[in-house]
Amino acid sequence: MKSGVMYLTVFIVCALGMTACAGGKDRGQSVQPEAAGTELREDAHQEGMMTEPGEESGQGTQGPESEEGPGLSTQGPESGEGPGLSTQEPESGEGPGLSTQEPESKEGPEQENTEQGGQEPARESGMPEESDGGYGIRFDEAEQTYQAEDGTELLNVQTRFPVVTIPGHEQAAEAINQYVRSTQIFSGEGLAGISEEEALQWAEEDYKIRGKDNWYTEYMLYNGYGLQRMDDSVVSFVLETYSYMGGAHPNTVLHGLTFDTQTGERLTFADVAEKEEEASEAVLQFLLEETGKEEYQGAFFDGYEESLGDLLREDTWYLGEDGFHIIANTYAIAPYVAGSFDFVIPYKQADFLKERFLKEELDD
Repeated sequence: MKSGVMYLTVFIVCALGMTACAGGKDRGQSVQPEAAGTELREDAHQEGMMTEPGEESGQGTQGPESEEGPGLSTQGPESGEGPGLSTQEPESGEGPGLSTQEPESKEGPEQENTEQGGQEPARESGMPEESDGGYGIRFDEAEQTYQAEDGTELLNVQTRFPVVTIPGHEQAAEAINQYVRSTQIFSGEGLAGISEEEALQWAEEDYKIRGKDNWYTEYMLYNGYGLQRMDDSVVSFVLETYSYMGGAHPNTVLHGLTFDTQTGERLTFADVAEKEEEASEAVLQFLLEETGKEEYQGAFFDGYEESLGDLLREDTWYLGEDGFHIIANTYAIAPYVAGSFDFVIPYKQADFLKERFLKEELDD
């Protein structure tokens, strides 16, 4: 009887001891590691190494381009992509030709859209960068995505606008900033040849026909500026307009715009040329010689020479850092597969320009 009591007592003591040990182990796992983990997350968050759910990472992503703007490629897109752009969901607020910096603030008109999806507000691509003479520029970006009732993305619209700062010429800067966003540029059906409303209507109708299983990618519209030159004489941009409307390939068109930094007025070819007619002839002769080089053999349409005189228009030239540029958009002198061409006459050869627009020091 005493042995039985003794064994029973030992068994109870051991059982209580095991329970106490187990309880201590559980408390050690739930308290100590959790505290350490919290400290690690706080330290990592402060150092920018870790992001809590719902926060932006603050990491920059690719942009069609850097702050210098769209790279004017001589190769045309083969599929649903434009220069620096994708018809897939963009990785950041920049599209095609979008900024490499994470926007620091968000602004822009707010719109409600219950059936097609909401609008992302405009984003600033970062603090102004200084150019020659201390001039500053930043790019404001905006993106809006329209969705079907089932959440499928039908249309993505992106824009990238410059905001220039010109010390001592604030009115000129304001005139430029208003012009690049004005109806002088974005009027009627828009630069892409189709309005945002019409593009959405096309996408909705196309989606009804194809259905979700056969909807490969959203439609896309993009209008974005890229800086080419900025100093006390001019500020120049290339405006890229890109559209994908569900066809075999997207369409991209490049536009040149050059402004007087002293007055804010957009410059015409007559404004920058010494003598307009002689300058036009000089440009044509350059194009004839340049396109005749061996490197371009087989790139252009037969008889393209007859079309070279039509390339120089008010929206197809600009003043870059390296010279006078002439843009030949897709189909102007070459098939789609060849893409757009950006021909440049170095300033040391562009003696048809007025002296104040030359940058001869770059050619030394």
